[in-house]
Amino acid sequence: MDDKKKEFFTAVDETVKRVDCAQNQISPPNQCCKHGLQAIRNSNRYVEVKHPRNLLGSANIDECLAHCLPNCPRWDYVIGYYTNGQIESFFIEIHEANMAEIDKVHKKFIWLKTKFLKNSPLSNYHSRYYWIASGKVRFPEGPSRLKKLRQLAQEGLTFGGRKIIIPSSS
Repeated sequence: MDDKKKEFFTAVDETVKRVDCAQNQISPPNQCCKHGLQAIRNSNRYVEVKHPRNLLGSANIDECLAHCLPNCPRWDYVIGYYTNGQIESFFIEIHEANMAEIDKVHKKFIWLKTKFLKNSPLSNYHSRYYWIASGKVRFPEGPSRLKKLRQLAQEGLTFGGRKIIIPSSS
């Protein structure tokens, strides 16, 4: 399993280095990746791991790139998990859950897919993308909510409510 952890950590580091930053401003290798869920603030509120021994590590993408991309809509986290003989990446955005925030989360998701993951070693893994509510879920009932959340789901972003369970069935 250590070789899979190293592979995941290397993929994250190579991806962070490749993003449009001055090379000397990027965190040193293996500074973005943390063991277990250590990179995720208050992880026990937002993430549950069914088989912790399969957890490869986590990285705070937002924090690692904040100094060199302060105005970009950066994504929050990536978690590496080993299952069924392959590495999976769980990209998680912990953000307010209300109608006013949908477009902000969508912009972050677009940045993640088109800038951060473009030609990235992380894109070689099976990836899942989740928006987790940072507090109460405040979407009004009605068709406009469903339409917007359905659009995000069609693009590959799942609204996971208040917590994600890894591995997930979706």
